[in-house]
Amino acid sequence: RYGFLYKTSFRNTGGKAIKQIDWDYLFFDAATNQLVGRIELGTDEKVEPGKKKDFSFFLPTPPAQTISVHALNSKERAGLVEQVVLVRVVYADGTVWQRP
Repeated sequence: RYGFLYKTSFRNTGGKAIKQIDWDYLFFDAATNQLVGRIELGTDEKVEPGKKKDFSFFLPTPPAQTISVHALNSKERAGLVEQVVLVRVVYADGTVWQRP
């Protein structure tokens, strides 16, 4: 089965437990710095204060329309710059941080 593995880690540096995290996995063309792809991801896993948690998702969706799962090779990946952007955090006490 072909697909793509999207991975990131989050460390809770605050004093409250996190119960939900939403983030965007962005892909930019390395030559032009133009946004070429966005995958919206999220999790309902708890992250205690001071703890770090790794997340990974296996999806059939390519990171950008210019990437084919059948033609993917190291040269294509080298042409992309990846960035994870935190979008929203829901804390165990019900409060929410939202990216402005």
